[in-house]
Amino acid sequence: MIRKTLLLLLILLFCAAPAAFAQDEDEAEVIPQGALEKPLGLNPQAPLSNEATEKIYKQCRSVMPLRFTPSALDYYCTCSAATTQAMMTTGEYEAIQKERNRVLSNQTYVKYVTQVIIPCMDTPTLDVEYFSCVLNRSNDPEIRNIVKYCECLSQKMSRRVQDFGDTDVMTKLDDRYNKDPMEALWNSNGYRQTRVQSMDHCRRGFLRTPKIYN
Repeated sequence: MIRKTLLLLLILLFCAAPAAFAQDEDEAEVIPQGALEKPLGLNPQAPLSNEATEKIYKQCRSVMPLRFTPSALDYYCTCSAATTQAMMTTGEYEAIQKERNRVLSNQTYVKYVTQVIIPCMDTPTLDVEYFSCVLNRSNDPEIRNIVKYCECLSQKMSRRVQDFGDTDVMTKLDDRYNKDPMEALWNSNGYRQTRVQSMDHCRRGFLRTPKIYN
C-alpha cells in the first residue's frame, strides 16, 4: 500500500513539473548586460557588496560595445562597476535588471544612466574619437599633423561628455528607437554639433603653412 502511494505521488509530481516549467518560461525576462547570476542581497537598501561589484565588472568585460577599443572597455568597466557600487543600492540595481524597468519613466533607470554610465564615458569617447579620426581617409590632406589634429578633436569631445553628456543622452534616449545610452550620447544633436565645430577648429590649428615663392 505504501509503495502504491509513493508511486502515485511521483506520477503526480512528474505530471505537474512540465506545467510549472512552462509557467516559468512565460514569466522569464531578458536580462541585459550587467545582470548578475543570483540576487545581490536580502536588504534592498544595502550597498552592493564587493563580490557583486566584481561580477558586474566581469559581465561588463564580456561584451564589447560598438566603437569601443579594448582599452576603452577596460576603463569603462572599471569605472562603471565602482560607480554602481558607490551610487546605487542593492534594490535599485536589482530593479533595473528587469527589461520593463529600463524606461525613461523609471527614475532609478534615469539615475543609472546619468550617474553611472555617462560619468564613465569621457575616456572611452577619447579613444573612440581618436582612432576614428586617425583611420579616416577623408581627412583634409592639408592638415600637417594628423596625430595632433586627432588628439585635439578627441580631447574636445571628451570634454563635451564631461560637461554635457547627461544632457545630450537624455535628449536623444527614448524607449523605442534609441534605447542604448552610449549610442544616444554619440548621436545626440548637441554632441554632433560640437564635433563639427571641433573638427573645424582643430583643422584650422594644424593646417600646413602656405609656401611663399619669391
